[in-house]
Amino acid sequence: MPETTSLPLRAEVECKSRRQVFVDILLAASGMLATDKRDHVFAFLSSSLAQHPDGKPFAEPDYTKDLRDIYFETASSILRHPREAPYFLSRVKASVARESGRHKAPTVATVVGRIH
Repeated sequence: MPETTSLPLRAEVECKSRRQVFVDILLAASGMLATDKRDHVFAFLSSSLAQHPDGKPFAEPDYTKDLRDIYFETASSILRHPREAPYFLSRVKASVARESGRHKAPTVATVVGRIH
């Protein structure tokens, strides 16, 4: 029996208060199983929400890259997007800063890692 999901992955699905953002897709996908954690990002890059206004994707799938590098590059790209940036850091739980042991602001790579 194939597995089904009720994740709101389509761009035309909108919240009453604001439009859907790619970060929401990453959050929804974070609980899904993947044999390669890089697929938590790569699997959704074909979404129209995963593109900059000029059509350039947030990241290019490259399985030779380290997971933390992928998280960093994707986070950096998301932070440059006018629709995504305001919502990105608000999706991070406060526990990320505490995990560093120093109570400093988390790195961007840690932020994306927490979303996944």
